[in-house]
Amino acid sequence: TALRTLRDAQVRASIGLRQSVLVRGGTGMGKSALMVGFRQLELSRDAAVCWLPTTRLSVLEPYGVARQLLGWHFGHEGDRAALRGLQQTLDMTALDDERQELLEQALGVSDVEDISRLTQNGEAVELVARLLHRLIERESRQRTLLLLIDDLQWLDEPSFKVLSGLQARLPINTAFMLVASHHGREVLPVKLHWDQQITLGKLDAGQSARLLSQLARRYQIHLSPRLRNQIVERCDGVPLYLQEICRRLDMDRREGRSVQFNELPKGLLGLLTSRIDQLEADRDVAHVAAVLGRRFRLGMLGEACALDKGRLHKALEHMRQLEIIESVEIGGGEPEYQFSHQLLHEAAYLSGPKDVRVALHQQVVTL
Repeated sequence: TALRTLRDAQVRASIGLRQSVLVRGGTGMGKSALMVGFRQLELSRDAAVCWLPTTRLSVLEPYGVARQLLGWHFGHEGDRAALRGLQQTLDMTALDDERQELLEQALGVSDVEDISRLTQNGEAVELVARLLHRLIERESRQRTLLLLIDDLQWLDEPSFKVLSGLQARLPINTAFMLVASHHGREVLPVKLHWDQQITLGKLDAGQSARLLSQLARRYQIHLSPRLRNQIVERCDGVPLYLQEICRRLDMDRREGRSVQFNELPKGLLGLLTSRIDQLEADRDVAHVAAVLGRRFRLGMLGEACALDKGRLHKALEHMRQLEIIESVEIGGGEPEYQFSHQLLHEAAYLSGPKDVRVALHQQVVTL
């Protein structure tokens, strides 16, 4: 039903009726899964899809939405020449030197001396919003443009102001659609307008049982009626928890351990942390990777861990087998990895002692 709602909104956007849709729901309710499913569906059509997954660290990048949208448009990390070329292509009025420098600083193509001044500058927000407005109007003339922001709550404050400015500026007859997910626990710093809101709640017992049957087939595990009822009751309608429990039972079976359902942690974060604990001697590599962020480069991880290549690759392979991380497909260059779920990144980060985390942060900053 939720996916159909998104598809209906996309159809309205494709005929030139601007749309904004918010997906809400608690942790593990399937917000990211819905967004990814919708994204995959639209990538197979003739829509332009700009995908912006965020993490807790996104709040540290001012004007992150604008920077990532421009990077997506350029196909690479933009620079000053690319930005000025885009301004000419969009037939924008030339700015004086001071305002041009302010725009370039906001978009990360020029060095910033006072970051706090930049984030509080209303004129910078106005300049960025005006540029994105012209870019979106131009892109959406050729095909429908979809901007998907997963975990809206982690955006920096200037990005919220830019999104609000875009909603005020963009004409209603624009083939543009904004879709964002939000866990709903915190009030956003800027009020945004939403044409529709989708709320993902807990599954009922029947839905949980059907999902459990699908997961059992996927992982090829046999569940007795008693164990099925225990799992459905324990998971309390949270789909991600159902998946994680089935994944854990599958791993126990593959590694020859007896299934001890009652020993599994009752909370979702506890279950994910227990997967990190399964790394045993390789846990320290996961802790370092988590400090680097949800996505990390192999070289930087090696520098931060100070391990020989053989030991590092063995640890990464162990993490990959436990489905804690996955490789990121990039065209050439240094290999990159990412935690397979934002909550796994969080579990790896929080499972290390606080004094160790502090030391790791200092080490990473020094590097």
